Amino acid sequence: MFANVKVRRIQRLEIEVSELPVQLRSALERSNKSASKLCNEVGISRTYWYRLINGEEEAIAEETLRKLEAALDVNFGVSFEGDR
Repeated sequence: MFANVKVRRIQRLEIEVSELPVQLRSALERSNKSASKLCNEVGISRTYWYRLINGEEEAIAEETLRKLEAALDVNFGVSFEGDR
């Protein structure tokens, strides 16, 4: 007897968020955390962080953005169509 196998489709959705690098930088400054501490909390490298705030990254994973929001105690207002 064979087990059933699920087939999964993962859809990639992207939206543009204006001024996110500036928002990230400002949120860190208001938090009084160091970039190193933030990166450790979120699980990203300092190089990636600096690329984000300098506008050198084209995209950020939603999961990473949510971790940054939690660590910085901020909501950047990013939502996808259909989110509640």
